[in-house]
Amino acid sequence: MQKKIRPQPVELKRNLISFNVLDLMLKNISFSVDFVPGEGKFGITMPLTFYSPLSKAIQNSNSSDMGKYHESLATYIRAGFDFNYYPYGQRKYTLVTGVSMQGAYLKRDVDVQVDEGHGVYQGLYFYFLGKTGVTATFGQRFSLSLIVHAGVKTPDVETFYFAMLGNVGVGVRF
Repeated sequence: MQKKIRPQPVELKRNLISFNVLDLMLKNISFSVDFVPGEGKFGITMPLTFYSPLSKAIQNSNSSDMGKYHESLATYIRAGFDFNYYPYGQRKYTLVTGVSMQGAYLKRDVDVQVDEGHGVYQGLYFYFLGKTGVTATFGQRFSLSLIVHAGVKTPDVETFYFAMLGNVGVGVRF
């Protein structure tokens, strides 16, 4: 009688610090720290985003009209908490779903003219988002993630705007 050899489960590091490559393309600098205590089914993510001071220098070096294009608002700082649920626990390919609550200070870009009554409020916003995505771990430490947030943002309790955030993260588990 032969014994069946079962592969031993890989012990992954659970906590993660990552850098959002997608935000870098949008001229923001974003980091997040994920804490996954206990059995690995639940966790908390703390995202932090800053507007990159290099973005104006990059924009001004481009002479074409496309190079001068800006969104009507720039994120100067955004931070908050995500409450995560990992339905299958921590694995090499980990599915994540959850909710996110964030606050942001958005400032209108001075290069963009916005018609009266057709702009977005400049100032403090609150985001209420659902999230879903997947994280792939290579070895015990290196991680890639693709996460989408969708929901609403509001400057007050009367006005709501659709909000969508993306995260293409490159990270290290610890």
